[in-house]
Amino acid sequence: PLIQTHYQRARDRLRAALSVHRRSAMASVRWAITIVLALIVAAVIFLYFLDWNTMRGPIARYVSGKIHRPVKIAGDLKVHLFSFTPGASVNGLIIGNPDWIKAPNMADAQNLTFKVRLLPLLFGGQVYMPLVAVDHPQILIVRDKTGRTNWDFNGEKGSTGEGLKIPPIQHFIINQGHLEIHDLRRRLDFTGTVSSHEGGRGGAAFTL
Repeated sequence: PLIQTHYQRARDRLRAALSVHRRSAMASVRWAITIVLALIVAAVIFLYFLDWNTMRGPIARYVSGKIHRPVKIAGDLKVHLFSFTPGASVNGLIIGNPDWIKAPNMADAQNLTFKVRLLPLLFGGQVYMPLVAVDHPQILIVRDKTGRTNWDFNGEKGSTGEGLKIPPIQHFIINQGHLEIHDLRRRLDFTGTVSSHEGGRGGAAFTL
């Protein structure tokens, strides 16, 4: 009986200790969930009230690092996140040329507006763009005699001839663009205006 009594006491103490540990673990989990939810709410509130113009410099530097070209956002930057098709509107977007071209800019757009489908991006990592619209872009396309192009954004990796990979676009609109092409390899020069309205069902209209 004495051994049984000691055994029961030890078992009761173990159960009490496990109960305390369980309650402590549950409290820690609840606190962790509360902190995560608070951070999410704070992030949503921050992004909702954020003046995106204060982010023009960091965003331009990030894009510049990705495409290995000078990038500048000279106008307003507006971002719309809370949608199944979040997007942005960029005024005064400027993309510079590589050093071997005398002209400073490859592209200068009065406005660039684009949207991205949220669900394919979140659950599949796929970028689908229902809309890309460019107003009054000034575009310079150059290829020299050696084959170098100003639309190759590989930087130090060297030219691959593939240029910039563009995700699928459902509606692609160019409004009153100015296009200048100098292809020294083919001895081709072109200067003109271009407008386009292209839909995802194969309907397209280009004016040169």
